[in-house]
Amino acid sequence: MITEERVRSRHRLQEAEGYLMLATSIASKFGLRADLRRRTVVKALRMARDCPVDLQHAWKRLLIMGQSLRVLRKYRAASVYLLEAARLEPTDPDIWLALGWALRRCGRLDQATTAVSRGLYFTPDHAGLHFNLACYLALLGQTPEAITELLWALDIEPDLRRRVDCEPDFDRIRMEPAFQAITQISV
Repeated sequence: MITEERVRSRHRLQEAEGYLMLATSIASKFGLRADLRRRTVVKALRMARDCPVDLQHAWKRLLIMGQSLRVLRKYRAASVYLLEAARLEPTDPDIWLALGWALRRCGRLDQATTAVSRGLYFTPDHAGLHFNLACYLALLGQTPEAITELLWALDIEPDLRRRVDCEPDFDRIRMEPAFQAITQISV
């Protein structure tokens, strides 16, 4: 039986997630001021932190906290929460994307690559995971593997081609003939 307290707790967690979305995707579209964006993310973080949840929803709480810390550029702390969220809910690709992103910014590129690869184990057709893996492999100088992952990503979601030109992670492999061939293909 779902108690009233559990319902309130879930509602509060959804509210924290809403604040995080407001400070990220919505802020990008409508240009939320930096100070207001930061306060909104901090509010999401505090709401999630203070929200008691059952084990079934603990991963969501950890994801919101990790994502909030990632947006606040506290990458090490974010990776701790995101790693725990991934342990509890390994099939959610957003966790693996955020974890890889945070680890990469901590300078732990090998671990970022491993995290994104684990995410692909659970969701092999996730274009964002393939794209990020291609980025990390390119940074590591693993050109053939990076190109293969990029090809997978573009095959799944051709619109990602728009991001290739402005992605600095590909600078190291941009002149490779295979890279040029797959990024020049018209959709």
